[in-house]
Amino acid sequence: MSNMSQIEIIECRYSENAPFALSPSSNNCYIAYVENGKVNNGLVHIHDLLQQINVKVIEAHLSPISYLSFSFDGTLLATSSDKGTVIRVFSIPSGTRLFQFRRGTYVAKIYSISFSPDNNYLCCSSDTDTVHIFKLDSVNNSDTFDLKTNTIEKNLTPVNALIPTSVGSLWELKRDFAFCKLPFSQKTLNVKPNLPVFNVCSMSADQCVSVANFDGRFYKFKLNTIFGGECFLLREEILL
Repeated sequence: MSNMSQIEIIECRYSENAPFALSPSSNNCYIAYVENGKVNNGLVHIHDLLQQINVKVIEAHLSPISYLSFSFDGTLLATSSDKGTVIRVFSIPSGTRLFQFRRGTYVAKIYSISFSPDNNYLCCSSDTDTVHIFKLDSVNNSDTFDLKTNTIEKNLTPVNALIPTSVGSLWELKRDFAFCKLPFSQKTLNVKPNLPVFNVCSMSADQCVSVANFDGRFYKFKLNTIFGGECFLLREEILL
């Protein structure tokens, strides 16, 4: 750091849409990136920057990866595909899948994914006017996940043994615990047809959700940690 000399070069996929993420933790210092090559095939490489070695390749999605995000302590990685309908969370560096969430039914472009400082929540913004908050709880490491069918193998009870596989796969996807409805709809912004509608979200230690739009609008919502549901709008400001 004293002389800024080059230590390592990591070959990754070159594209304006190729996602990567850097862990903000100095103890768990990792970088996640899409496999080098012409095809973004849903694989995520985890590289240990302290040891300077690749520690894991995660088969995160069957379609191209669109967004990657580490938790503050570098122990969790959230991923989404270009469909934007499913968010998955993996343990780092083991690559064990801990959660998978259903963001929505329709395809959406994911703009940001952010963990809360205590790793209890995950918020996600997209090109819709809804920011979703997912609760990270009820981890069951005994379940076996099949990526190709989006199902979890369990010791079936007599009731769920009768449920068709196609229905069961949707049943296993957890929905959001809470959500923020942006007052200024992303779909009605007065922008040029090809101009992306960017927005970013984050969560603070006091369980508030902050959202900033590309047009300079800032929103702050309060999460009800007991009941979830729609978050309460605390502040709305125009910064530009």
